[in-house]
Amino acid sequence: MNHTLVSIALCTYNGSAYLKEQLTSVLEQTYTNLEIIIVDDCSTDDTWEILKKYEGRDKRIKIFRNSLQLGINKNFEQAALKCSGEFIAFCDQDDIWNENKIEVLINNIQGFGLVYCNSELVDKDGNSLKKNMSDIKNLRGYNNCLPFTISNVVSGHGILIRKNILAASLPFPEFLWYDWYLAFYVSCFGKINFIDVPLVKYRQHEGGAITAVKVKGRKKNKTGKYMLIRHRMQVFYNLVNHSAVENRDIVLKLYDAYQSFSIRNNFARSITVWKYRHEILAAKKRSSFRKFLFCVKIFFKIV
Repeated sequence: MNHTLVSIALCTYNGSAYLKEQLTSVLEQTYTNLEIIIVDDCSTDDTWEILKKYEGRDKRIKIFRNSLQLGINKNFEQAALKCSGEFIAFCDQDDIWNENKIEVLINNIQGFGLVYCNSELVDKDGNSLKKNMSDIKNLRGYNNCLPFTISNVVSGHGILIRKNILAASLPFPEFLWYDWYLAFYVSCFGKINFIDVPLVKYRQHEGGAITAVKVKGRKKNKTGKYMLIRHRMQVFYNLVNHSAVENRDIVLKLYDAYQSFSIRNNFARSITVWKYRHEILAAKKRSSFRKFLFCVKIFFKIV
């Protein structure tokens, strides 16, 4: 295992402000048998120039540039398709990796389809926010897809996945974050391991596309949100219909309850989540009372 090639799929887009720090942390990994596949999604700043300089310094780096902008999901998909390692780690352009991240993950993936780690939250300048992801979400190992029907705790920046499993899961669906999709997919067909060590400094940006902390004052597009939720449930329904998952009937009930947002379906959705709360809400770091309130909330608010 110590000599197995690990591919790092790094996607960039206008990331020059933080890219050098992240690339340095990747190149300084204690696990050295790496290939670093970087796909740039039509950056308009000097990201591409930075990548060319780093490619010239280290033969493990291979850079590519999209002719058309693909967006986060499809860009990571392109990067993954170019990887040749037996294991693949996803990498954001603005985080900072601990030097032993890959070494720890690869030593803990035996018997699992995917392993992920904890991460430390830092501000845009890299200063610690004195909080880990595990303080916000219930990070642990999973072998049940139900917790991922409502929310996700498996962040892409902390993932190491087997290439054959990733290849079987492709293509990534549109309108569903790739890491959420992979968490559901792997937990349908196998097991997910968790390492409770913060191996990534996860940078938080105000107004960023993906953050672990909520940003006050951000406007919400309800119509778009409803569409995304329906699409998510459709993807999950299709997956469980092609797996041996024991919870197919529960996912089907949720799928049916999300077909419209009528009073009848709102009630059915609340009842289903409450009945199977120990499984469906397992990823939420909440007390039993707060889980009850959540089930009441989803009668009035779509999640």
